[in-house]
Amino acid sequence: MRTILRGLAAATALSLAPLTAVAITASPAQALAEVPTTAAFNTGLDTRGIHGDLLQLNGTVTAADGSSPDGPVYLQRLAPGGSWKTVDTDTTAGSAFFFEHDEFVGNAGYRILYPGATETSGETTWLGSVSPTLNVKTGRDIDWTDASTRRSVRVRAVVKPKFGGKRITVQVKRAGKFRTIRKVRTNKRGVAFISVAGSRRGIVYQLIAPRDRNYVASATRFEATRF
Repeated sequence: MRTILRGLAAATALSLAPLTAVAITASPAQALAEVPTTAAFNTGLDTRGIHGDLLQLNGTVTAADGSSPDGPVYLQRLAPGGSWKTVDTDTTAGSAFFFEHDEFVGNAGYRILYPGATETSGETTWLGSVSPTLNVKTGRDIDWTDASTRRSVRVRAVVKPKFGGKRITVQVKRAGKFRTIRKVRTNKRGVAFISVAGSRRGIVYQLIAPRDRNYVASATRFEATRF
């Protein structure tokens, strides 16, 4: 009887032994993926033109992991002596086309700015990036019309924009080369009347609007013929 009681007491003591505490920690949440991006203009873009001509700028934003970045992308312009200004926006970062800013309007640098974005699910964040600067050169528009009279051959030249009170260079082609013969000042509206010599075989002339910091030099040609 004693032996049985001792065994029960031992079993009871064992069952009442204190339990060892075990620490349980929650598994960490999945880390947010930060993906580098690269903004760039497409190759083969026409970066030289005359004021008012069609300007087509487009580019891409690519992600390092091959995913398609979300969010808008901005076209920014830097005029000589100015600061970067946003001139157009596209909501598709992967393939950006800028249709609102579609004319040559002067010398400028352009860049594509991608500010970055986070995927709707919150699992991926695309880091921002900026493209290399694309330099665009623009010449002034020189338009001319025949303003000849019975006694003289002359043209009415109009230079735009902002060419009032400035000089147009007049050149004549001789022996296969253009040589400067004079300079004619425009009125406040950029208009000048230019009288030239003509011949039955025709004489080729060239009008040049010189360059400044906002525009590169531009030229137009005409042929003066007398009958």
